[in-house]
Formats: sequence, structure tokens, C-alpha cells
Amino acid sequence: MPASAPVLIAIAKVRHATTLRIRPPRGGQIRRHSGYTGGARVSCSAPCHARYRSSSIRGRAAPAAMVSPLLVALAFALVLLNAFFVAAEFAIVRVRATRMTALAEGGDWRARAVLGAQRRLDAFLSATQLGITLTSLGLGWIGEPVFAVLLQPLFALLGIESAQALHNTSVAVAFALITFLHIVVGELAPKSYAIRATERVALLVALPMRLFQVVFAPALWLLARAASATLRLIGVRAETSGELAHSEEELRLLLAESHRVGVLSGSKRELLENVMDYTGRMARYVMIPRADIAHLSLARSLEENLAVVTQDAYTRFPLASSDIDHVIGMVHVKDLFNRRDQLRSSEDLTAIKREILFVPETQPLDSLQRQFQQSRTHIAIVVDEYGGTSGLVTLEDVLEEIVGEIQDEFDREPPRVEETPRGLVFDGLTLIDDAAQRLGVKPPEVADVNTLGGYVTAQLGHIPRLGEKVALGEYELTVIEIRGRRVTKVLAAPRPQPEADLAARGG
Repeated sequence: MPASAPVLIAIAKVRHATTLRIRPPRGGQIRRHSGYTGGARVSCSAPCHARYRSSSIRGRAAPAAMVSPLLVALAFALVLLNAFFVAAEFAIVRVRATRMTALAEGGDWRARAVLGAQRRLDAFLSATQLGITLTSLGLGWIGEPVFAVLLQPLFALLGIESAQALHNTSVAVAFALITFLHIVVGELAPKSYAIRATERVALLVALPMRLFQVVFAPALWLLARAASATLRLIGVRAETSGELAHSEEELRLLLAESHRVGVLSGSKRELLENVMDYTGRMARYVMIPRADIAHLSLARSLEENLAVVTQDAYTRFPLASSDIDHVIGMVHVKDLFNRRDQLRSSEDLTAIKREILFVPETQPLDSLQRQFQQSRTHIAIVVDEYGGTSGLVTLEDVLEEIVGEIQDEFDREPPRVEETPRGLVFDGLTLIDDAAQRLGVKPPEVADVNTLGGYVTAQLGHIPRLGEKVALGEYELTVIEIRGRRVTKVLAAPRPQPEADLAARGG
């Protein structure tokens, strides 16, 4: 074909392949030749055959040159936009409202936007999900074809000659590449960053997300109504209140995790857990047992009663008409010494006695605390189901369940737990639940037993003797001190392993 001959080129695109038909002037003879040139199928006359073959390698790069840089930039922008919505979702959910409230009170308008998003959390999460869905769909629509075209020249250079094979390979690799970018850059990385820098991310995304919610308000409203209608069809109420509520077990897990990562100190965690345990305990768990009650009695002489006051150094003493089962009131030491010169006998103690509370063994501690506050008294007699005195409980005993042991300069109470080379030594009056928690074992379920000494007695089935042993989980409890018929000291040590187990491990 002469170089000056006019050439008419018609391009038709079929599955990324282009057929070029090159026509000479009228009357000329055409010899068709078809060959693959990087996605272009060419038909030409004989004179152009050599020119076609010499330019076929250059023709393989043609599809990549046809991709607009704007489309490539748009694909990456969609990945980053998806990352923005993912980070916004995690940051707003995890950020501490107390911290945002403090910043808002200091004049930070971004913190106020964060608090607004948290108050309407359901609507905010719907907006983030809409954003994630739209960007994911856009990425699949634009990103896969763009990357497929960009990859075609590479696979053509690797020797793939078939147009269909080249197309399929490029599409498959492009899909894998887009999926990888979407998961790593658009999902995992922003999620991890939002968890580590929650406050910073929340402050950055709150206002842009608010703008997004305003722009897409009609779509969000429609989607919310459609979701509610779908739930009603399957018999589920679309309830949004209480979405931030947690059960007691969930709160304990949160406290444990906060303590593990260093956000919550050990003392604060213990205090909060004590508050949760507090409402489930009853008066019989914290009372001073009947045998240990120091009391005054009208059946004793005045000198004997004064000796009790001097010896035990308490502030308040129950006053009984005869024995401890017949308590008639309470004597305050201040009243006793103010009227000491007027006292001639124990009968005169009735003139200075005050009212005392009587409560059942099963009264919850939170209820007992309110009763103490309302009656303005500090001690109460705990009565059993038969009306007899079971023990004595004070306001201090109740508060110690929350804040721990409270001792003044007159308290002679030994520590409930001592660490020794042989193991842990518990006071016999230690609550069985507290002992199990300290040892890290499951509390035993034994009816009508509250203390460790009571558990030992119940397991043995008789009055314990020194050296007798019972099991508690992986530990062995040994009676090491007895006072009267009561267990006062128990040694807890890991149970020795059977010789068969030791031999098996040694072998």
C-alpha cells in the first residue's frame, strides 16, 4: 500500500479486544491478516502485513495507556474512604463518654459532636454501614476493571497469547488485588488504629460523619424504616433503648480487662467488685457469732459489767436481762462513763440503755445499711428462725464488705489470711466464698455453711480435731487450731499428687 494512500480505520471493542480494518482505495486488492496485538485483532492488506508484525509488540501495551489516571486515583480513594468509615465506627463506639464530656465542658466543639453521635448511636452506626457499603460497591465496580486493564500488558509480556486467557487471568488477579487492599487497608488497618488511638480518631471523624448523615438523611431514614418493617415481619421489636447496658458478668469481664491493660488499678477493681458482691450477701455472712459477742447483763454485778467494758474496749454493748438470748437494748460507753457516779448496781444500766435493732439472718446488707442510717444506730442483733440470738452485726461490718477491713487502735483482730512457707493460713471465720476466691477455686455449694471453719466441720461430719484434713478444689485444708469446739485456724496447701502421677511424669 502506498504511503500516501488514505487509510480508513474502524475500531470495534469486543471483550477488551479491538479489530482494526485497514482499507486501500477503491479497486485495490485486500489480503486479510488477523493477529492478536495486546487485545487488538487486526485485518490488513498484504503491504501492511510487515508493518503490523513489526509493531505487534508495541501494540500489547495499548490497553494500559487507555486507562485514565483519574480512575486509578478514584479506586485508591474509595479504599481510603472505606477505611474512614470503618475507623469512625470503631472510634465512636469505644471512646469514653466521660473523657468527651470533660473536653466538651472545656469548649471542644469536636467533643460535643462525638457526644451527639454517641447519644444517637444507632443512627450513627447506620450511617457508617451505608458508607462502607457504598464504597465497597464502588470499589468493585471501578477498581476491578481498572486493575484488570493495567495488568494485561504484564501478562502479555509473560507469554499469554490467547485473548480469553489474558482477559481471565487479568480479571482474577485484579479481583484478588482489590480484595487484599480492601481488607488490609480498608478494614483491618483502620480498625486497629481506631482501637489504639480512639480519642484522636473520634475527634477527627465526628464532624465529617455528621455532614455525611445530613447529606444522606433521606436514604438513612428509608433504610431505617425498611429495617424496622423487616423486623416486624419476623416478630422482633426494633428496640434501641438499653443498647449500652451490661450484665454483672459483662461488667466483671470489663473490670478484669481494664485491670489487665493497666487502665484500672487493683484497689479500684477490688472496690467495684466488692460493691457487686455486696448486694448479694446477707447479715449472717458478716455477723459476729453468738459465742464471740461481748455483752452486759443485768444478771451480773456492776463490777463484772465494767470489767467487760474495760477488757473489750468497744463503744457499744448489747444489754441483756439474763443471757444473750434476752437482749433488751444497748449501752453506749459514753453514757456509761457520764453517769458512772450515779450507778449503784447493774439494774441502773436500764436508765441509760438505748434502742437496738433486731434483724433476721437473711436480711440483705444493702437493706441493713439503709436501716442503720434511718435508725441512726450502729449495731443490730441477728436472730435465727427460732427467735434466738444468732450473732451481732455492726455498721462497720457492713461497710468492710465494700472497702475492706477497718481497724482502729483498739482492734485486736488477727488478719484473716496469713502467708506462710507451708501455705495460706485462714481464720476459721473467713467466708468460704472469700477463701475460694483467694485460692482461685470454685466456691463449694454447701447448704447452711458460710465460713471456712463451718465447711471443714460439714465435710468431716463431726467436731473437728487437730490435724484433720478435707479437700477444697486442688487444695488440702488442715485444721491447725481449735478453740473449744470451733475451728479457728485452717492451713490451705496444694494437695500432694499421687505417686502414680509423679511416676508417670518422671517416666
